[in-house]
Amino acid sequence: MIEGTLKVDELAALVGVSTRWIAKLQRDGIVPAPTKGEYPAQESITRLFAYFRAKGDGDKLDKLDSQRARLTKSKADIADFQRKRMIGEFVERSKVIGSIATIMATVTARLLAVPAKIAQRLATTMKAADAEELVRTAIEEALESLSQLEVVYRSRSSEQRPRGRPRGSRNGEASAEADGL
Repeated sequence: MIEGTLKVDELAALVGVSTRWIAKLQRDGIVPAPTKGEYPAQESITRLFAYFRAKGDGDKLDKLDSQRARLTKSKADIADFQRKRMIGEFVERSKVIGSIATIMATVTARLLAVPAKIAQRLATTMKAADAEELVRTAIEEALESLSQLEVVYRSRSSEQRPRGRPRGSRNGEASAEADGL
């Protein structure tokens, strides 16, 4: 047991804090009030260490618990993402961008093929209604062909980008050609 009293600077030096902090702790009721400028040694030290222990343990436990909770949540999020990716709910951005580019290129090629396909028939048509019908039919055929487009992903090992192909194309080969246009 510690007997006697301690001046504020002695108490501060003993516990490793500033004299201003000791005064604040005294105002907060953590440290007993001094008598004639001196603090009761035993009671002051006991109360200070109890305060530090409670404050330190609580903060550390709170921080540790919150860090563990964050880690557990992060691990669960990663596992959920990996599961969704494996079952096909998520697709890599590069595959989506490649697919869109392939689709746009295919649409462009098939629609640009329409004039060449119908040019001769249009040349022999004299009526505007007949020409309109030929153009409409050719565009509908191109759109029907495009509606059958299926996006096929290649594995990373093949080092090829995703390509579009009409459903039912032979040998499982990917194709973005304008079939029959």
